[in-house]
Amino acid sequence: MDSVGRLAQRLGRRWAGLIACGFLVACGGGEPEPGENGVHLDRWVAAFDAASPSALVLDGGGSLVLDRGWTPEHRVDHLGSSDRRVWAIGGSSRVRFVKPQGLVDLWIDAMAFPPGASDTPQRITVRLGDEVVARATLRSDAWEEVRIPLPDGLVTGRLYELILDFERTTLPRDFYGEGGDERPLAAEVTGIAVVPRGLVEPRKFLAAAGWTERDGLRLPLGGELALPVPGPGHGTVRWGRVRGARRATLQVVVRAPDGQEELLWSESVDESSDRQLEWRSTEPGSRLVFSAQGAAERFVPDQVVTVDLPPDFLATTSSHRAPSSPHVFVYLVDTLRADSLGPYGAAAAHTPALDAFASEGVVYERAQAASAWTLPSVVSLLTGTYADRHGVMKGFEKLGAVEPLASRLERNGYDTVAFSQSFIASEAFGVDRGFGEFWLHDQLNDFGQASPLLRRMFLEWFRSRDDERPLFAYLHSVDPHSPYAPIPPYDALAREHPGSLDPKDYGPGFFNRDRRAGETKEIAHLRGLYEGEVRYTDAQFGRFLDLLRRLGLYDDSLIVFVSDHGEEFGDHGAFDHGRTLYREMIEVPLIIRFPRGQWSGERVESPVSLVDLAPTVYELAGIETPPGTFDGRSLTEVLGQPTGPARVVFSQVNPEAGPFAGTVDYQALIGPAMKCIENRLGVDQFGEEQPTWLAFDLTVDAAERIPLPVEASKAERCRRTLERWQERRALDAAQSSPGELVSDEAIDTLRALGYIQ
Repeated sequence: MDSVGRLAQRLGRRWAGLIACGFLVACGGGEPEPGENGVHLDRWVAAFDAASPSALVLDGGGSLVLDRGWTPEHRVDHLGSSDRRVWAIGGSSRVRFVKPQGLVDLWIDAMAFPPGASDTPQRITVRLGDEVVARATLRSDAWEEVRIPLPDGLVTGRLYELILDFERTTLPRDFYGEGGDERPLAAEVTGIAVVPRGLVEPRKFLAAAGWTERDGLRLPLGGELALPVPGPGHGTVRWGRVRGARRATLQVVVRAPDGQEELLWSESVDESSDRQLEWRSTEPGSRLVFSAQGAAERFVPDQVVTVDLPPDFLATTSSHRAPSSPHVFVYLVDTLRADSLGPYGAAAAHTPALDAFASEGVVYERAQAASAWTLPSVVSLLTGTYADRHGVMKGFEKLGAVEPLASRLERNGYDTVAFSQSFIASEAFGVDRGFGEFWLHDQLNDFGQASPLLRRMFLEWFRSRDDERPLFAYLHSVDPHSPYAPIPPYDALAREHPGSLDPKDYGPGFFNRDRRAGETKEIAHLRGLYEGEVRYTDAQFGRFLDLLRRLGLYDDSLIVFVSDHGEEFGDHGAFDHGRTLYREMIEVPLIIRFPRGQWSGERVESPVSLVDLAPTVYELAGIETPPGTFDGRSLTEVLGQPTGPARVVFSQVNPEAGPFAGTVDYQALIGPAMKCIENRLGVDQFGEEQPTWLAFDLTVDAAERIPLPVEASKAERCRRTLERWQERRALDAAQSSPGELVSDEAIDTLRALGYIQ
């Protein structure tokens, strides 16, 4: 556990109500008037997060998403309750929200950091873009709720970004006098949302509406669920049983952006039953609205209507025009082993979404990551160059001179956007270069399932988009990254293989530290937890594809499913990732659906590399690049051929020492039948002496368990090929571009996340 986690245990407090700091929902209303309980609203708009069991993303018309400048959400068990909290870090924190109807406030329940250490309050300046909209203070000796009025002229349904600038930050080590976390903290936050102006009890209001797996959709009287629908477009909506507050009415309307409504359905809750209705919208930005109407106009927390909405309750068809060049969607799942997926032959896999996607696309059976951990691998994918060329290797560098994919696409008429849930794939390391907008909602090392919010962020951004340019979108999900915490029913494999350790010890880092490679029972439980995350990932990717279909973006797009690296479960005596170049670490899933299903159903056996993706995108977009721009080549070259052309690809890893593993320096060559690995330090991650060279005959040893004798002719040829490649790279100075140094704050965050010591 990092120091912030320890602080959470030390500083936890008990309270009742809904807290969802990672993606708090917000509600909107009309102009407030005094009422019996201090607030009277013309209309309540209940907002919902994206983590519903439906096959699409729910839109609440007021959702708030934490962007840069926050720690991942921490859950803290304290005095029998489960608190959730985040810390504002770095002095400037950002949130995004969709403006609901009516006048609204930013509501924050927080305490300045460090707690009780100073009589000076923490001063906050709130900006909307470059415009200062308010100033506020936080106490350091007590929790308090702060209300900040937002400007009256904001447009309903439009996406906005708020920036919170904090006057001071403090390092936990300076306050507590102990090592560990060195991130500069400004405030501890247990609640943050956009709420109706004048609302007296935001927690109760937020808790009164939502979605539960068991009960379905919960609407307080006067509450609404507003779903974005394409316009022009049409479709159907259906629901099941309705129950709840007596004398309430369930109403369904299509609402245009100007507020005009077309009534589809209105019926007493006592009489309502299963229904299916057709709807049509002609205005972009229209919404399909479920509302619970009652006699009382004020908010009453215990007056709730529950509606059973099946997973496919909303079917939509859009009439978006096909772009001049294909849309490009790269959906990267962090830490995903290829051999855990059905398209790659996993016997026990339950990945129906990926199975179906593979049948419409091309499966590259032997795709190799350019490195074994996120930063160099993602930068290689986004530049089409190997790590020794782009210069981002160890965690102390960020992308420098090499031009990334997004930058070239934007210059050639593309609208570019990225949504990342990993701090490592963020602006701190130059990964944002070239993107017109870059969203970071850091969920690395968090126990929650984060990809529903990834879809939500994309949907909210897309609805605020007002041009018809082709789109390049990069989405980086971290669901299978440790810690593994699959929710039911995806935890079935873990339950089938119970372990005997304390649940907190089932992490790859702890297994690596304790050298548990021989403990079959415990590894089976650890792997079962991971496979549960993989199954959840499959379901969430399927919902992302459903969203693209719903928005009319599926057929004419290049859609890429890929991972940055794998994960080891004792395969070669260790766990986690980033410290070897064996198959389980760098052979990653790569499935591509080409526009209009071209080449659907093909499988490519020859080795390819993630550096091949950038030149593939440029080719399909019709963008010419000078010779030598990339280390990769187009992935279309191997299509239509049973085995593809003879090819070798490369991978390298050279990280700094971390808390559970030491420094290593490996380079590998992977060919159609051979693989060799050079250990340039002569020791493994545990500091134990290892052979300088290993070679494997992949035709008989695909798992890379039996090294060939060093004097074998095949081993010697592989070694000479890798050495010649290294010599060429060293001699060609133009091929190398040292990365720029990252900030001290980025290094401190890597240290806090456990990537370096």
